Amino acid sequence: MLEGVNEGERNNAATSLVGYLFRRYVDPEIIIGFVEMWNRRNNPPLSSEELEKVIISIGRKEQVRRNLKSGEF
Repeated sequence: MLEGVNEGERNNAATSLVGYLFRRYVDPEIIIGFVEMWNRRNNPPLSSEELEKVIISIGRKEQVRRNLKSGEF
């Protein structure tokens, strides 16, 4: 997957990668840079807009997960 993926696999792969990094508490700025570099290896790459949607969506879900874990609502 880190070598890039083909059309039809990109959204799922991006979601998995972003989720993995968020769950390991990687800084969001590092996640963005890393995923952008990974996306350039895809054939064809996701649009910047689509990649941003994935990062924002998974980031929001991770924030909810962390809040629930810490007892915050």
